[in-house]
Amino acid sequence: MRRNRCKFRIGCLLMAMFFCVSLSACQNDQDDKFDAIVSAQKAANEQAQSFPSTAQKSEETPSQAPEAEKKQLSGELRISLPMRDAGLVQRSKEFKELYPDVKITFDCIVDDISAGIPGDYTTRYIQKTVTELSGGDAADIVDLGFVSFYKYGATGLFEDLNVLMAEDPAFDREDLYTNILDALEDKEGKLYALPATFRFNVMILNDYIMYELDMDVEEAFKEGADYRDLIDLYWQAVDAGAIRPGDKAGGCFFAAGQNKNFFEGYVFPRFLDEKAGEAHFETPEFIEYLKMTDGLPFEKTVAQGGTYPYDWPNFGTDDYFCQQLPAMPTHLGNIEHNSLAGSTGAIFYKGRDGDIPFTAASLLAIPKGADKELAWEFLKFVIEEKEFPEDLDIYNPNIMLQYFGPYNYAVPINRNNYQKLYGAAFSPNLAEKFDAYQQTLNRRVGNSTELMENLQDILISYYDNHIISAEECAKQLQERAWIYLNE
Repeated sequence: MRRNRCKFRIGCLLMAMFFCVSLSACQNDQDDKFDAIVSAQKAANEQAQSFPSTAQKSEETPSQAPEAEKKQLSGELRISLPMRDAGLVQRSKEFKELYPDVKITFDCIVDDISAGIPGDYTTRYIQKTVTELSGGDAADIVDLGFVSFYKYGATGLFEDLNVLMAEDPAFDREDLYTNILDALEDKEGKLYALPATFRFNVMILNDYIMYELDMDVEEAFKEGADYRDLIDLYWQAVDAGAIRPGDKAGGCFFAAGQNKNFFEGYVFPRFLDEKAGEAHFETPEFIEYLKMTDGLPFEKTVAQGGTYPYDWPNFGTDDYFCQQLPAMPTHLGNIEHNSLAGSTGAIFYKGRDGDIPFTAASLLAIPKGADKELAWEFLKFVIEEKEFPEDLDIYNPNIMLQYFGPYNYAVPINRNNYQKLYGAAFSPNLAEKFDAYQQTLNRRVGNSTELMENLQDILISYYDNHIISAEECAKQLQERAWIYLNE
């Protein structure tokens, strides 16, 4: 049992640099607008060739190609994003250094994050993108990361990136985290967009409470923990007298700054499978999930939302039971050194059903009719293998900005880049442990973002106001999901 109560002073050292904002806003009325516009534009999908299990890899990477070959790239590339992405901007500068005859422009709704982020920026981006797609004037690269990915991809308006990968002898799909790509493919195996990076959360438990239970949770959950495991453990601590449930007078809340929808990202994608076009809310398992989570004490209501936890939790002896944290470099430093008082080590999430979730805020797609050759060359450059020093000091802000900044402090989709970058910054044991887990990620959190906004009122009626039962809540969720999936 770890009981290191000495604070390791990294606090918020890198938080100021953490400029990657998750695109999680939703648009309820945009599906109809999108469908109405693209129905007239939709053409028959090209017959996609099957993707080989392994690709022929060129002996030369693009960065090693002869100078004469590099100069053959020219033209203009327009990249349309809802929000300016500092990582992509940095890669565009590097790309233009290699190919000076290429002009790259970014077309963003929010061009300067420091000036503020309007609440309707994603709605405005969807309207703009749909209009351009319908008029045949779409950008060469667009972002599908915040919409119903499979639904928009099925319109036939985007290139199948699996085909572009297979046709490129200088690209090896096996260099990437192929499990992430597989999870993003549609039912026919087509890949309409890909992330340059991805993230996932780890769970941190209150070590003071675990001490009272005489439990080493890292050993107990070395294969991962499901939401049921964590909820059961909370009530085990209550029954043992280690804590009392949180309320207005105090006690132990389940997680800081959160609400009863805490496990939404882990659980809802299992019952709302957009890839298969199916919803399974009206099942005994989901109804039991609703009842289990409704019984937990949280500080906030569903209507109030939750505070995304960028900071490492400073647990008191019995104030909060757990917290989820994004596995970003700052937190990996804490995990490696087990350096903050009251915290257990990181616990991976693994659903009993086999779901292992990840997030990808940005999904880059190439619309048909765009300069797909140049667009693909840029996407390939963004994700291809890079070179890094053999040793990196993660406590040096300049080093972090230079090497982790272009990846927005997330995990590169190219596994070779992860191994070299994170291997240079952390111990082999830690880097390999996380790499092994990253290869098992299989379900994207947030693929139901548009629908989840539509479901909020039902969840508020159940969790906050208690005016409907768990069974009625599941029924209403199922009915609304069916309409969404079949419209």
